[in-house]
Amino acid sequence: VHCNSVVSQTANTVSSRLSVKTDITPVSYDRALAAIEGTEMYDYRYTNDDTGQHYVSGIIDDVNPEPQYHMDGMLINKERTARIDANLLGYHQVVIQKLLERVATLEAKINNK
Repeated sequence: VHCNSVVSQTANTVSSRLSVKTDITPVSYDRALAAIEGTEMYDYRYTNDDTGQHYVSGIIDDVNPEPQYHMDGMLINKERTARIDANLLGYHQVVIQKLLERVATLEAKINNK
């Protein structure tokens, strides 16, 4: 338990600081939307998990020569062994912000009539 806390604390502190980042660019709504639309979500269980626990996420197809499961490349690490869920969360944030903007615009139009 202590190790999880230390790792989590360090990861959040180090990775979130501006001082350790480079090549910072805004994520466009179109890019975020393409990543979300290009990633299929599935319900699944792990083969080595006897608990029967279900999970929902994208799947990195490391079995088929022509992938049958599709996931945007920005959501997969360079080794193609793990998802980068933080990127998916970031893309969702961009899309949600744009949708909230659109809702506010529509509400303003409705209220001004």
